[in-house]
Amino acid sequence: MNFMSEMAGSAWSIVPILLILFLMAGIVMAFFLKAKIEEITVYLKSIATSLEKLTDRVDEDAEGYRRKNEPPRGY
Repeated sequence: MNFMSEMAGSAWSIVPILLILFLMAGIVMAFFLKAKIEEITVYLKSIATSLEKLTDRVDEDAEGYRRKNEPPRGY
């Protein structure tokens, strides 16, 4: 019985260390995700900016001519 109580005592001394490690891992993961989300946001904003620039360059007359002469699509 003494062995069991010693094992339980050592287990309870490890639990706070594990909790601290999990807390630190969670904090690191939060910063990592924040950085990745910011990176993806910048990427999407650059795509949106590029698309806006491309839509400004489209010639309306040429676009209408292309649509008028395009064969109908069969779905």
